[in-house]
Amino acid sequence: MAKEEGGMGLRNLMAYQDLETFVSHFMRHHLTIIDLSLPSNTLDTYEWELNGVKHASFALSLTWDTMRPLEDKKQWTELIWLKGSVPKHSFNMWIANADRFPTRARLASWGFQITATCCLCSRHDETRDHLLIQCEFSLDVWLQVSLRFNHPNVRFHNWSELLSWL
Repeated sequence: MAKEEGGMGLRNLMAYQDLETFVSHFMRHHLTIIDLSLPSNTLDTYEWELNGVKHASFALSLTWDTMRPLEDKKQWTELIWLKGSVPKHSFNMWIANADRFPTRARLASWGFQITATCCLCSRHDETRDHLLIQCEFSLDVWLQVSLRFNHPNVRFHNWSELLSWL
């Protein structure tokens, strides 16, 4: 919006090639009302400071890293996000770790008119732990995995035991 209309007098932001060009234009045209006179033998420069560290130029990636909230790195990330892994396997492991599989028990708790019993054994509620660890069918799969790796028969009772074994 033009200055006469109450705006800052900025042109259409899409006209700028990148943010650095915009910042440069803004500094040249809108900070001229401030007297910044320097001795003639001194170069006029600006510095970009983030978290007390001065940078020679503006970097959007550094600014983003400073502005966004960071969480501690989860212990399980290296178990899930492996180099060379199949993306859908990593995604499913991530969903399983967050206990967000659309199991029958979860769908029933959301109001879906379905039975919550396991689709494989029809004996227990279908939860993540039951479906992947406790169901007799998944127990057979884990037995085959332990035989394939010449590992003594392992028995997991919950998800955290499985993760500690991995």
